[in-house]
Amino acid sequence: MQSILLIGVNRKDHTIKRMRQELKRLRIKSDFIGWSDLAFGLNTIINSTKLIETKKYTAAFFDSPCYSILERDKRLFFYITNELHFLTTYLLEKNIPVANGKFFIKYPYNDKFNQSQIFTLNNIPTIPTMHFVDNSIKKIVEKLNVLGLHYPLVIKESDTGMGRGVYRVDDQAGLGSILKNRRSKNLIFQPFIENTCDYRIIVCKGKSLGIMKRTANKGNWKNNFSLGGRIEKFIEPAMERFAESICKKIGLDLAGIDVFKIKKGYLVIEINLFPCFEGFEEVHPKINVAREIVNLLKNKI
Repeated sequence: MQSILLIGVNRKDHTIKRMRQELKRLRIKSDFIGWSDLAFGLNTIINSTKLIETKKYTAAFFDSPCYSILERDKRLFFYITNELHFLTTYLLEKNIPVANGKFFIKYPYNDKFNQSQIFTLNNIPTIPTMHFVDNSIKKIVEKLNVLGLHYPLVIKESDTGMGRGVYRVDDQAGLGSILKNRRSKNLIFQPFIENTCDYRIIVCKGKSLGIMKRTANKGNWKNNFSLGGRIEKFIEPAMERFAESICKKIGLDLAGIDVFKIKKGYLVIEINLFPCFEGFEEVHPKINVAREIVNLLKNKI
């Protein structure tokens, strides 16, 4: 009897909700566990007050390993990279397949900074990216001059997503404003790429499910659907083959590949290892992304 372990932030989040719907339709059992309910002991994993009986699961799926809560008017952020790596290792050692599990083991750190290094190591065309250990405004200005990076720049907090923590700076005054109180923050710096839109390709088990075009609203320069960007169906087989080749090259079972179109091809903006697909299913109503992911898990990846 198949049974799938689902771990995420909230059972009401779109990805987990859709996964549970499809599993139910296929009469496959599943359990959901919230990241915040997990505790780790000596070779044990606890959900609230109960040990997780891993032997009853045939595969596991993780939604985004980060969340935030508001406490006393202060936003607290939880990044669960270490726990994700341990949990993946633990399950794989018990022969329980994990979506993208082999990738998580090979690349345990997958924030924006580390992704830029993965792209470079694997000759994947991407936006030139810099990271500084010390975000001192004086040191950064000196290094930007040496490296030949010019304004406008895009600064991204390395461990955020969905368009959050991304800033455009047009001059040194703007740079200083963004870096204030962020000297030790994990940031990346990129040249601003002029664009009218970007594209999200969902790839599952080596095959593209389709493309979603994202266009920023007037007065905004971010194309993210989560920030109100307009979305539409887009067809370009060459772009789909490009996304598939990236997943094959770095060993991904499931991903949302975000790209810019340029004159000579494509540039990868970033890879979403826990892709949200609410907007995608909206513009591709005949494509059941959740069912494709369930089939991936059902066939033990």
